[in-house]
Amino acid sequence: MRPQWPSAKMRSLVLLSLSTIILDNLRSVHLPTVDTIIELWPLCFVALVPVFLAQQQVPSIALIVFPLTAMLRCMIQGFPMTLGLGFGLLIGAAWTLLVAVDLSVFAKDYPKSQPLRYSVMWVALWFALSSQIGTFELLSLPLHVVPWLIQPASVVGVFGIELLLVYSNLYLASLLTASSQKLRKGLLKALCVLLFWVTLSLLLLKMGHSVGRESVTVATVTPGNLLPYACGGRKEIIHVGGRLPCNGSVQRMLELTESVAIDSGAKLVVWPEAWLSGFADQASLQLFLHKELAPSVRRLGIILTVGVTVYPSQNIAVTIDEQGQVVSVYGKQCPFWVAGERSTAKYGYPLFDLPFLVNSVRPELAVANSSVLGKAGTLICYDMDFPSTAREVASLGASIILNPSNDWSAMRNHFGVSVFRAIENGIPVVKADGAWDSAIIDGSGRVVASFQSIEPVERVLVGEVPLGGYRTIAAILGDLLSMICLAYVVVVVLVSLRGVGEKLRTVAEGWTSRRRQTLYAPILEGQQQQEASSILSGGIFSRTLAPMASRAVVARFFSTEMHHGSVTPPDAIEMDGDEYDARADDVLDNLFDAVDQACEKDGSKISSVDLHDGGVLEVETDNGQTFVINKHEASKLLWYSSPVSGPGYFAPEMKDGKKWWSEALNASVFDQFSRDLREMGSTALPKFRSAEGQQ
Repeated sequence: MRPQWPSAKMRSLVLLSLSTIILDNLRSVHLPTVDTIIELWPLCFVALVPVFLAQQQVPSIALIVFPLTAMLRCMIQGFPMTLGLGFGLLIGAAWTLLVAVDLSVFAKDYPKSQPLRYSVMWVALWFALSSQIGTFELLSLPLHVVPWLIQPASVVGVFGIELLLVYSNLYLASLLTASSQKLRKGLLKALCVLLFWVTLSLLLLKMGHSVGRESVTVATVTPGNLLPYACGGRKEIIHVGGRLPCNGSVQRMLELTESVAIDSGAKLVVWPEAWLSGFADQASLQLFLHKELAPSVRRLGIILTVGVTVYPSQNIAVTIDEQGQVVSVYGKQCPFWVAGERSTAKYGYPLFDLPFLVNSVRPELAVANSSVLGKAGTLICYDMDFPSTAREVASLGASIILNPSNDWSAMRNHFGVSVFRAIENGIPVVKADGAWDSAIIDGSGRVVASFQSIEPVERVLVGEVPLGGYRTIAAILGDLLSMICLAYVVVVVLVSLRGVGEKLRTVAEGWTSRRRQTLYAPILEGQQQQEASSILSGGIFSRTLAPMASRAVVARFFSTEMHHGSVTPPDAIEMDGDEYDARADDVLDNLFDAVDQACEKDGSKISSVDLHDGGVLEVETDNGQTFVINKHEASKLLWYSSPVSGPGYFAPEMKDGKKWWSEALNASVFDQFSRDLREMGSTALPKFRSAEGQQ
């Protein structure tokens, strides 16, 4: 096959696709001089458009774009760039494979459904990845700053939002290659869908998940440092690129806790993940809690959740109630394995009762003879990245999630996952970090109070949130949407593998037929009927027509070719072998050049063309069918195999001057080939040289 160099348009698309690297990482911007992360959330709708546009011409472009995107992201977040390279290559390879599978099954026959198919594959891919890495890298995460736009997450979950976003990117990419009229209509449709989505989201927000529910006052305490004995004698430690001083004290944390309890009326207080550390065993921890924390908690009449580590690798959250009793010990379910974290203490998802709090804003809602408002559950930091963990806590009856965390300044979307978990389950989340960010989020995803900082700071947050009331549709359905997407991919892959097997058999048959090409001459020198039968059973037609020929095609072959007398048409001009070879080689070159140029045009329906040694031209269409035109030395004809018109042969020159003509088909090889392509829907037919039949 002659080499096909990328066209200028293709090179431009490849360069354009690289802009995805910038757009994707610009969705969340952490400026060095600003404490707040700037979320450029509208970029979520267009960030992948360049790479999807380029992938229409270069399917493997994701192998370049996704690794570079992930490397830049890891550099921004303080992770090794090699981690981003490996992760990006995994995503790029998986996505390229899925696109190839889609092309092998659907070819290019269903362009209108392609955005939806690709969106489903994208969700399936990221759903599979999220079981290991969570959801903090999803395209949709920056939308956490606009909860009024993502309320349908309470119905379809975060992956439903992801499906919509990726579909938007793919749909816009398809419009950019459409005509101006289709572009206008497409943009109008997109605008209508967007208006419907916003209206639905605003209605869900107005309805609220917590109407008529009791509200409680909660607080987070961020120390901005570590305890000295947690640092091994060092004055500070490096935490994923950030520096944490080792000058903390339990007394100071209790003072801050007392201030939010007395001055602000907080009754639920959360300390950060792993702030109390260095305990040799559970017994030493219990003794510390009993002596150091329980008296203050009992005196203040609050519920306190603290993050603790116990040797050798127990990352737990302990909750002390207003009586000074330990009512919950939760072990981290999803340690941050990317950073090498382990947690061996896993006790399921314990809940504890929330007593009727005296500072509630709706005391009339208290149930008679009951002092319990609801239940609270605990998740630690990275647990919130997994929809299943929050969903499990909510399904057990939790009305609020307390979330001790330990982030770092370079990380983006610090509490984006908490917003999505709150909306998905309709319950508030109280996230307390050790130094850089904390947030109090209600059940509709609205951030009641928050802070973000580049440098470690001491900070407290206080806010009032309604408790969750009932399970959302997203919590009930769980991973149903994602599982449907995954099942679709499995089915398409199985169909593709079946098609690959059929193609391999076809290739094997073709190789066998080419090896037997030297036998054609003696076969054709026999009787006419025997000649035709031999050709059909063991010759060139066995490779391309046997798998697809219908009875009508075979019947037509015998009626038009074998019953017309001699294989060589009587009106054909006889010529010697050298002249035949020269003219046949010229016409095959003509066909190859014209078809090769047509391959690059949209609408040609041609996927590839090969000119093999020995004078065999193969043309494969987008739907996997094959045309074959080859020299036949014995008969001095061109043999033609078409999935549309069936078999035929063409003489170099007739006595009336017609060249490469078939009396049975009443057409030249150029006319017949163009006619067959047109019947297959081709709108970009090959242009042949005038010497042999300009179209």
